[in-house]
Amino acid sequence: MAIPSSYIKILKGDNFKECYQVPNHEVEDESIRSYQIKCQF
Repeated sequence: MAIPSSYIKILKGDNFKECYQVPNHEVEDESIRSYQIKCQF
């Protein structure tokens, strides 16, 4: 069984869409803003 190194979290509302790629391991910075990526969906 393979364990992914990260996962994608998508927050979507009426007026916004934000995407985050969060590592699947212990991190130093737990602020989700530091993992924001460009949404390409």
